[in-house]
Amino acid sequence: MITKRILYILSAILVGLMAMAADLPIDPELRHGALPNGFTYYIRHNATPAHRAYFYLVHRVGSVMEQESERGLAHFLEHMAFTGTKNYDEYELFSFLTTNGLAFGSDVNASTSYDDTQYYIKNVFTSRQSMLDSVLYVMRDLSCNLSLDSLNIDKQRAIIHDERTAKSAWHLRLQEQALSQLLAGSRYAGRLPIGLPQVVETATTSQLQEFYHRWYRPDRQALIVVGDIDAALLERKVRRIFGVMPTPIDPAPTVDLSLPDHKGLRTVIYTDPEADATMVSLYFKHDGLPRSERGTMRHLEQNMCKSLALYMLNQRLNQLMRQPQSPMNYVQASDDHFLVTRSKEAFALTATSKSAQVQATVVELLTEARRMALHGFTDGELRQARAALSANLRQYAQQVDQHHSADYVDEYIDHFMCGSYIPGVTQEVALSLDALERITLADVNRHVQHWVSTDNACLLIAGPDNEAYPTTAQLQQVFDTALHAQVEPYQAQAVEAPSLMAHRPEPAAIVSRHYDSVLGTTTLVLEGGARVVIRPDTLKTGEVLFDAVARGGRWAHDSTRATELQVLEAVVEESRLGGFTQNQLRTLLADKQVALSFTLGENCHDLQGGCNTADLETLMQLIHLYFTDVKPDSQSFEAVMAWQRSMIEQQQGKPEARLADSIAVAHYGHNPAVMMPSLEQFTHIKVDTLMQLYRQYVARPDQFTFIFAGDLDVDTVAALAQRYIGSLHAIDNQPALEPAHPILLVPGERTVIVQAPPATERAMIQITQSGPMEWSLEHELLTLFYGHVVEAVVNAVLREEHQLTYGVQATTQLLRTQPRWSLQLQYACKPQDVDSSLLMLNQAIELIASRGVSDQLFGKVKQMMLRQHADDVATNAYWVNVLRNRALERDIHTDLTRLLEELTSDQFDTFVNHLSHDSHITVLYTP
Repeated sequence: MITKRILYILSAILVGLMAMAADLPIDPELRHGALPNGFTYYIRHNATPAHRAYFYLVHRVGSVMEQESERGLAHFLEHMAFTGTKNYDEYELFSFLTTNGLAFGSDVNASTSYDDTQYYIKNVFTSRQSMLDSVLYVMRDLSCNLSLDSLNIDKQRAIIHDERTAKSAWHLRLQEQALSQLLAGSRYAGRLPIGLPQVVETATTSQLQEFYHRWYRPDRQALIVVGDIDAALLERKVRRIFGVMPTPIDPAPTVDLSLPDHKGLRTVIYTDPEADATMVSLYFKHDGLPRSERGTMRHLEQNMCKSLALYMLNQRLNQLMRQPQSPMNYVQASDDHFLVTRSKEAFALTATSKSAQVQATVVELLTEARRMALHGFTDGELRQARAALSANLRQYAQQVDQHHSADYVDEYIDHFMCGSYIPGVTQEVALSLDALERITLADVNRHVQHWVSTDNACLLIAGPDNEAYPTTAQLQQVFDTALHAQVEPYQAQAVEAPSLMAHRPEPAAIVSRHYDSVLGTTTLVLEGGARVVIRPDTLKTGEVLFDAVARGGRWAHDSTRATELQVLEAVVEESRLGGFTQNQLRTLLADKQVALSFTLGENCHDLQGGCNTADLETLMQLIHLYFTDVKPDSQSFEAVMAWQRSMIEQQQGKPEARLADSIAVAHYGHNPAVMMPSLEQFTHIKVDTLMQLYRQYVARPDQFTFIFAGDLDVDTVAALAQRYIGSLHAIDNQPALEPAHPILLVPGERTVIVQAPPATERAMIQITQSGPMEWSLEHELLTLFYGHVVEAVVNAVLREEHQLTYGVQATTQLLRTQPRWSLQLQYACKPQDVDSSLLMLNQAIELIASRGVSDQLFGKVKQMMLRQHADDVATNAYWVNVLRNRALERDIHTDLTRLLEELTSDQFDTFVNHLSHDSHITVLYTP
């Protein structure tokens, strides 16, 4: 059905596209236009999520528009937006949004980049048109009616400083240094959105107002509304509400956003005491299509050609990375905007290098890039890439009516900022599939010929300061040598087997079959004892999720096996499956949408994955092979061990590694199972021992519950399960695993101080409170509720009232592995504010217990949790988790909605009053 529909639409579209430069049609479901004052709008009905709408206000203004004396004002204005407008003061705006179930931060927020500023109000309930109208007026106020009150300006100075402190990790320091060199000659080089501290500290109201009126103009703004709405009605309202904004008289000044070309290679080497890995990034800048052509068929075909090339190159790179002698732990090729610019694109090769392997990594990246540019790809590689991309596109088309509103928002932002095509999912898939079939190997090879050149090249090396790095001159020599070295064509490895399994096993009988009308599940018990639970649903067309779970996990073994357990998952995932290497499997399954992996939890272990409905038998075959035919070879084992050793070498002694170990020791004592292993421990790991461990985990299929949820037919799943799961047999005399060696939190009060490098500008604080509590669904609900309340109250005190931190994150849970509840808080602050912030935080938590929660905050959290639960229930992932917990004898679903709907503030206050803790752990990371 979908193929015929696509072909019919495709033929109609192609008749109208008489030339490659013709503009692609715009999605017929989208209402898009520009008002006489220049204001642009995008409005589309979309029912996923149901009864919800997303509002985005996008400005073509960012930090690159700032003059030197204004560096930071674009971001400052973003902070000011929610502090008051012409029609809403700060309290009124906050009260209006929160009383309608919206949470600041997750649902209401903003961001400033180099060339755009975005405000959003998400998850707006659409049941009342008056609510939608009110949000439109809020957005109109954000676009042209900011108050810019002087008192709020002073308050936001401290919050922006806290934001800088919170983000002052080594990545921000790297960005500050690297961009100034890699983007030299452009405004991007010295315009970090966070701005300069001295500008933020001294900015006046008149400066902010001048910048605001210069750049916040309707001809530089777009409103995007996507959701379960009446698009025609909303369009009329948008035209009326935003049409009254005055037409700009004086045009905004022209700002040159171009990035000039440069000769040769630019190299930046940056080291930092907090870096925990060595990054190697190689860029080759080039011009993209001009904006006038980005909405054309030419752009779409170019994108498909690029996608094919990148798929094939990344397959090669990943195959190299999996060699034991590879100098890289990670590698990825891309071709997109160059760093933070939209005016220049770049072919990029990004890798993490093993210790002391920077030069070798650069050589390997350049060699493979030149191999591609000189010799191109092979017919076999193109067939695999075309099959993989076609499978992705067809699945995408299957789910056309279930695409999330946020996905459409991203497309429309790209169209507004860059002019990219937006023909709609159905038309785009049809055109893309046609392009994939028409693109030849010669087309792809011609496309990549100019990706690598001697000019416009940039090399960024960034990593720990205790590594030895080559000099700029040495890297230049490596670059020159590699660009002129002889490179042989790629030799592809053929996969001879036509299918995943040579022989299909004989099916086993179904011993019992039970239907649960409440959960909508069918449970089968197969001959041999394995349980299969099937839940059909069309929540997402073509999606099937899978989980096979059994008790055991890491706690099935004592701490003497800790190091082996830390690498077991990785070794299994790189092993041969059914006799095929992982690279061969990727080739064999290129046209399949299927994934499966082995995971170790604390007290259980799983096979987790999923597939497209059409690939269900392939998933079943993989399940069978994970139980019967996992065999690591020496090469894959050595590759995993080399990767693990490299990670330890780079992390040993680093501040973040010391912090992680300190946190683990503070909570669980000196248990080897929670500590980073040493290189010495890795030397004793043997592949045969690892496989013995793995076979213990999969030795008893009768102890597993096999869960399938999604777009499937029960009888089809049952028949396949009989063949591929029922035919699995338990290993003789192998006992069932039990989590007999739990790692438990050590009670008590303690403070641990971890010394940060002197250059660190912030202190990181983590607090854990924990106490005894038996598990029940009601207790779990109340514990989660408590976490949301604590986060809101503590942020109100530390951020809003005293500006001591950019934000506190609170996480609560009722542990499934021991009868305890836990509250964990994390935040960053200035080192001199540690003591005062800790005092205020503890006082705020004590006030919750002594005074209870306000009706307003209680209602806000309750609405948020009800909405989140409604979203969760509409996903297959939720149901797999429900069924997985049932298999582990935990019911996390029945009565949850009722408990949440009936929850009262008195009930919550009583819970908090009786909440006791016997553990209070504070970990400080401070210079």
